[in-house]
Amino acid sequence: MTPLQVRWGFELPIILGLAGIAQFVTVYSRIVAGADFTVFLIIGGLMLLVSLSCLTTPLIVVESQKLTLTALFGLIKRKYEYPSLADLKIETNSLYYLKDGTWKAVPVGSSLVRASDWQSLIKLLASRKR
Repeated sequence: MTPLQVRWGFELPIILGLAGIAQFVTVYSRIVAGADFTVFLIIGGLMLLVSLSCLTTPLIVVESQKLTLTALFGLIKRKYEYPSLADLKIETNSLYYLKDGTWKAVPVGSSLVRASDWQSLIKLLASRKR
C-alpha cells in the first residue's frame, strides 16, 4: 500500500499568510514613522514561514500499520501504530484508532484538512479488510 498523505486545508495557511503580510505592512508604516520594527518583522516572517510549511508538509501520513501526525515544519512527528487499517475509523468527522481495546482520538478532524484528502481517507478506510 502506498502511503496516503492527508494535507492541511487551505484556510489556515491563507489566514496566516495574510496576517504575515499585514505584519510586513505594519513594519513599513513603522519605518516611515521612524519607530522600531524588529518585533513586527520577526512575527510577520514567522507567520509566512508557518503558512508555507502548512502548504508543503502533509498533516497525516496513513500507512498500512502506522499513522504519522506531523506538526508544523515536520520537526515533530507523532506516530500511532496499529495492526491493520481495520483499527482506524472516522466518526463524527474525527479520526480514531484502536489501542488496547479502546478507541483513542487522533487530534485531527475534517476541518483541518483538504476535503479531497479527507474523502480519500474515508474511501481507504471503507475499503479496508477486516
